[in-house]
Amino acid sequence: GGIIYVKADPEICSDRVKIRAREGETIPLEYLQKCHKYHEEWLETSTDKLVIEANVDTSVEENAGIRNTWIQSVDDWINRKFPYVNINTNNIKQGISDELPILQFDGACRGNPSSDLGLGCIIKNNNRTETLEEGSYHYPCTNENGGTNNEAEYLSLIKGLELALKCEMKCIHVEGDSSLIINQMNGTNKVNAKNLIPLHKQAKELENKFHYIDYKHVKREFNKEADKLANKALDNDAVNNAANKEASKCEGCVPRFEENQMAHMGPNGCIDYW
Repeated sequence: GGIIYVKADPEICSDRVKIRAREGETIPLEYLQKCHKYHEEWLETSTDKLVIEANVDTSVEENAGIRNTWIQSVDDWINRKFPYVNINTNNIKQGISDELPILQFDGACRGNPSSDLGLGCIIKNNNRTETLEEGSYHYPCTNENGGTNNEAEYLSLIKGLELALKCEMKCIHVEGDSSLIINQMNGTNKVNAKNLIPLHKQAKELENKFHYIDYKHVKREFNKEADKLANKALDNDAVNNAANKEASKCEGCVPRFEENQMAHMGPNGCIDYW
């Protein structure tokens, strides 16, 4: 995500090695100079870095507080880049977790099962006043039986967890209106349905990448934004399908296209009418 460069001149590093005076430790100045040159050239074009100017002698009394200044600058830099990475997990374990972002997910299935599923997920800040990320995904089912509503729910959860990890969020609350999925993720319910076992496993593998995560069931009226995103995916797919069907009509089939109008049908579809 970025580089923190603790930068010190090779001559100063050499002096510090001598002051440290570890038994058997001999580091030639030429070697330190080569290392310094390598780092300078490597990081010259990197814009995503924080440079700590470490030539300061912290053993001198007037520089006694410089280490704390360095540490604070590192903390500030990390928090600006990844606002949800540096959360105190000890506080979370004690129940003080109001600062965590909230992931909501929902799946849409018009017909159960259906050949098309809609997936929606949205990540809000802890007081729900700001949308941090959101996703609306159309998922075409390739198996002949189609996909179920529960599969849509799991797939939307998976998409949401992937989105959170992409945004470097390692601690998060998860909310969904499917009590089945929430209870299975919490371990309250077993996963018996064969079609859900691999999806549950995939969600659990993503869960392991978080420092902290919890799951909460909410009523549908409190999950409207994720539901809207899931249905938006299906609506967009329906519009695209209609547009593609309209574009594929033969101009010779007038006054309207008739699928059984064999006068205009050739081995590869409508033949040229002119």
